[in-house]
Amino acid sequence: MEKDITLNPLTPEEKRVIIDKWTEKPFTWTLLDEKHEGIFLCKQCNAPLYYSDMKFESGCGRPSFDDAIPWQVHEKTDADGRRTEITCLTCGWHLGHVFRGEYITQKNTRHCVNSVSLKFVPEKVDLAQYMIETKAEIATFGWGCYRCLEAVFQRLRGVLSVESGFMWGESEDPSYEEVCDGRSGHVEVIQLHFDPLVISYHTLLSVFFTSHDPTQLNRQWGDVWTQYASVIFTHWSEQKERATQTIGGYNDARVFAPDTVVTDVRDATDFWKAPEYHTDYYNKNSEALYCSAIISPKIKHLRDQRQDLLKDEYEEEEVPMTYF
Repeated sequence: MEKDITLNPLTPEEKRVIIDKWTEKPFTWTLLDEKHEGIFLCKQCNAPLYYSDMKFESGCGRPSFDDAIPWQVHEKTDADGRRTEITCLTCGWHLGHVFRGEYITQKNTRHCVNSVSLKFVPEKVDLAQYMIETKAEIATFGWGCYRCLEAVFQRLRGVLSVESGFMWGESEDPSYEEVCDGRSGHVEVIQLHFDPLVISYHTLLSVFFTSHDPTQLNRQWGDVWTQYASVIFTHWSEQKERATQTIGGYNDARVFAPDTVVTDVRDATDFWKAPEYHTDYYNKNSEALYCSAIISPKIKHLRDQRQDLLKDEYEEEEVPMTYF
């Protein structure tokens, strides 16, 4: 699914620099001296590119930054084969060039950006919310209690948000008690937004299949009935194809032999949020018996097997464990 990008109208001078890749004259635009706290956006599409604390005075006559917001600026060899051009990763248009090895800053990096390629906003932008609204993709999974899924996927680098809730039922906006009764037809799921430039849907599937037992359709540990199904809800055809191929690959390779993967693949329907007291459940109750006995081992398994996928704040996390 392609996301629409709204492009701002440009003046002739802005077009000459941003579209035609000219370089503006030094010391000619106001953003060179901008020193307020805030964020620099792409003039063409409003994507956040640089925080104000990344800006420094280099003497080149154009705004200089020693770093960029992760996954927002793309580098490629310039047409002359000697320099490195930087472009906005969202819209693809020209920003300037990046230079390294000048030893001007501790990071030894200078993003030399044309002022007319930028727009300054004197406030912090909620980057995660921006990503959800503009570039993020969506995925929905079920494998038993959604509190387990939420805790695991929250820890993955590139996952921007995780919500627990229900899908596939007969009634609208069901209560937790209705779903637990097992007769409403709903499944406990998590719905997440992720940045596909940081973590792929294929990697999310890998974490999904290795964090629970996909050979049990309606049961995970003590959670038994249809609301605890192992299921992937897909939002477009590419997701369905990838999920189906992954299941077929596991079964052909007999990865879970002598059993087979019985995870169901269904089209996504309306998503109903779980009660607020279930939000961020593990992070608020990690010492509770259910969390330390059931969820903590899944988190430990993720950390032991895929340390490379963890967000920085979870790399050294202490995981309380209860053993029976």
